[in-house]
Amino acid sequence: MKNQIRLIVGAILILIIVIFSWMNAQPVTVNFAFQEITLPLVIVLVGCVVFGILIAMVFSMATIYKLKSKLKEITKRMNALDAMQRGGQETKTTEHKHVEIVKEPQKSVPTTKE
Repeated sequence: MKNQIRLIVGAILILIIVIFSWMNAQPVTVNFAFQEITLPLVIVLVGCVVFGILIAMVFSMATIYKLKSKLKEITKRMNALDAMQRGGQETKTTEHKHVEIVKEPQKSVPTTKE
């Protein structure tokens, strides 16, 4: 059901973009300080939107990287504290799941002398 909804939403967005492009086909002149370029208005608008999206992605990637680093540091601290609370039992983690390896206490085997 989710895929069908995504397909319908995607089709509607494509239809809106086609109508928008058809309505804004007149040429405009863009001045880039050193050169002037004449392009259809829709290309200028879509180019500006794409450029804005790229800028937003760069800033969000920096934030995501910082948060992942903090998460990794906090996970290491938590695992160290968990290991200390368990009295030396080892704890190992991976990025996707938490796996615990617990060492059982060794039992002393009584030796008999005959």
